[in-house]
Amino acid sequence: NQTDQDDQNNQTDQNDQSNPLMSQRASDLEGRSIANHEGEEIGEVQHIAKHNDSGELFAIVSVGGFWGIGATDIALPLNDMQVEDDQLVVSTAYGSDEIEDSSNDYQEDEYSEVDGDMTLSEAKQQ
Repeated sequence: NQTDQDDQNNQTDQNDQSNPLMSQRASDLEGRSIANHEGEEIGEVQHIAKHNDSGELFAIVSVGGFWGIGATDIALPLNDMQVEDDQLVVSTAYGSDEIEDSSNDYQEDEYSEVDGDMTLSEAKQQ
Protein backbone atom coordinates (compact mmCIF):
# COMPACT_ATOMS: atom_id res chain seq x y z
CA ASN A 1 0.00 0.00 0.00
CA GLN A 2 1.63 3.22 -1.22
CA THR A 3 0.07 5.41 1.48
CA ASP A 4 1.47 3.23 4.26
CA GLN A 5 4.88 3.38 2.65
CA ASP A 6 4.72 7.18 2.37
CA ASP A 7 3.74 7.37 6.03
CA GLN A 8 6.69 5.20 6.99
CA ASN A 9 9.04 7.33 4.90
CA ASN A 10 7.71 10.49 6.49
CA GLN A 11 8.17 9.07 9.98
CA THR A 12 11.71 8.09 9.13
CA ASP A 13 12.43 11.53 7.72
CA GLN A 14 11.05 13.21 10.82
CA ASN A 15 13.11 11.03 13.13
CA ASP A 16 16.24 11.73 11.14
CA GLN A 17 15.63 15.47 10.78
CA SER A 18 16.85 15.89 14.33
CA ASN A 19 20.25 14.58 13.26
CA PRO A 20 21.47 15.71 9.83
CA LEU A 21 24.17 13.08 10.17
CA MET A 22 21.62 10.43 9.22
CA SER A 23 21.40 11.71 5.64
CA GLN A 24 25.15 11.23 5.14
CA ARG A 25 26.50 8.15 3.39
CA ALA A 26 28.68 5.87 5.47
CA SER A 27 31.57 6.43 3.04
CA ASP A 28 31.24 10.23 3.53
CA LEU A 29 32.15 9.79 7.19
CA GLU A 30 35.12 7.46 6.71
CA GLY A 31 38.40 9.22 7.31
CA ARG A 32 36.75 12.18 9.04
CA SER A 33 38.24 13.27 12.29
CA ILE A 34 36.25 13.11 15.49
CA ALA A 35 36.65 15.71 18.20
CA ASN A 36 35.10 16.27 21.61
CA HIS A 37 33.02 19.41 22.15
CA GLU A 38 36.12 21.22 23.41
CA GLY A 39 37.66 20.77 19.95
CA GLU A 40 40.25 18.21 21.03
CA GLU A 41 40.73 15.62 18.30
CA ILE A 42 39.98 12.07 19.43
CA GLY A 43 40.67 10.02 16.35
CA GLU A 44 39.46 9.31 12.87
CA VAL A 45 36.56 7.24 11.57
CA GLN A 46 37.73 3.91 10.16
CA HIS A 47 34.25 2.81 9.10
CA ILE A 48 30.62 2.81 10.18
CA ALA A 49 29.19 -0.33 11.75
CA LYS A 50 25.85 -1.49 13.07
CA HIS A 51 25.65 -3.34 16.36
CA ASN A 52 24.14 -6.76 15.66
CA ASP A 53 22.05 -6.83 18.86
CA SER A 54 20.90 -3.25 19.37
CA GLY A 55 20.79 -2.15 15.71
CA GLU A 56 22.46 1.13 16.71
CA LEU A 57 25.03 2.67 14.41
CA PHE A 58 28.58 3.30 15.57
CA ALA A 59 31.63 5.04 14.21
CA ILE A 60 34.59 2.71 14.56
CA VAL A 61 37.43 5.00 15.56
CA SER A 62 41.14 4.38 15.95
CA VAL A 63 42.44 6.15 19.07
CA GLY A 64 45.75 6.37 20.80
CA GLY A 65 48.90 4.83 19.51
CA PHE A 66 51.52 6.59 17.46
CA TRP A 67 51.41 6.62 13.66
CA GLY A 68 48.75 3.93 13.86
CA ILE A 69 50.92 1.60 15.95
CA GLY A 70 49.37 0.52 19.21
CA ALA A 71 46.09 2.24 18.40
CA THR A 72 42.85 0.84 19.78
CA ASP A 73 39.65 0.60 17.76
CA ILE A 74 36.64 1.76 19.74
CA ALA A 75 32.96 2.00 18.85
CA LEU A 76 31.36 5.42 19.44
CA PRO A 77 27.58 5.79 19.02
CA LEU A 78 26.63 8.03 16.09
CA ASN A 79 23.60 9.18 18.10
CA ASP A 80 26.00 11.18 20.27
CA MET A 81 27.57 13.06 17.34
CA GLN A 82 26.96 16.14 15.25
CA VAL A 83 28.66 17.36 12.11
CA GLU A 84 30.44 20.67 12.60
CA ASP A 85 32.43 22.02 9.70
CA ASP A 86 34.10 18.91 8.34
CA GLN A 87 34.43 17.18 11.66
CA LEU A 88 32.26 14.90 13.73
CA VAL A 89 31.83 16.20 17.25
CA VAL A 90 31.05 13.89 20.13
CA SER A 91 28.93 15.36 22.90
CA THR A 92 31.52 14.83 25.62
CA ALA A 93 34.40 16.75 27.11
CA TYR A 94 36.40 13.53 27.45
CA GLY A 95 39.78 13.54 25.76
CA SER A 96 40.97 10.57 23.72
CA ASP A 97 42.43 8.77 26.76
CA GLU A 98 39.21 9.01 28.78
CA ILE A 99 37.13 8.05 25.76
CA GLU A 100 39.39 5.08 25.15
CA ASP A 101 39.01 4.02 28.80
CA SER A 102 35.26 4.57 28.95
CA SER A 103 34.16 3.14 25.63
CA ASN A 104 33.80 -0.44 24.56
CA ASP A 105 36.65 -1.92 22.65
CA TYR A 106 35.40 -2.72 19.20
CA GLN A 107 34.58 -6.44 19.07
CA GLU A 108 34.36 -7.00 15.35
CA ASP A 109 32.09 -10.05 15.58
CA GLU A 110 29.41 -8.02 17.41
CA TYR A 111 29.07 -5.53 14.54
CA SER A 112 28.33 -5.53 10.83
CA GLU A 113 30.11 -3.02 8.65
CA VAL A 114 27.71 -0.65 6.88
CA ASP A 115 27.88 -0.49 3.08
CA GLY A 116 29.62 2.77 2.17
CA ASP A 117 26.93 3.66 -0.41
CA MET A 118 24.15 3.59 2.16
CA THR A 119 22.95 6.60 4.04
CA LEU A 120 22.94 6.14 7.80
CA SER A 121 19.16 6.24 7.93
CA GLU A 122 18.99 3.45 5.32
CA ALA A 123 21.53 1.40 7.25
CA LYS A 124 19.57 1.84 10.45
CA GLN A 125 16.38 0.53 8.82
CA GLN A 126 17.97 -2.67 7.57
